[in-house]
Amino acid sequence: MRNVPSASSVDLSSLPVLLMLSSRAVVTLFHRVRSQVAAAVQPPRLVMQSVMHYV
Repeated sequence: MRNVPSASSVDLSSLPVLLMLSSRAVVTLFHRVRSQVAAAVQPPRLVMQSVMHYV
């Protein structure tokens, strides 16, 4: 029973580091995916603009 609180305190102390690492990884992944999506969405948007211009 006495070992459980010490283990939980260790987990809590290591939690912020894990959060920082995971948030950084998520941010880099988000930027990478957003750039890929923007590159993929750009040509169809131009095509739609030209079609709407002719229509």
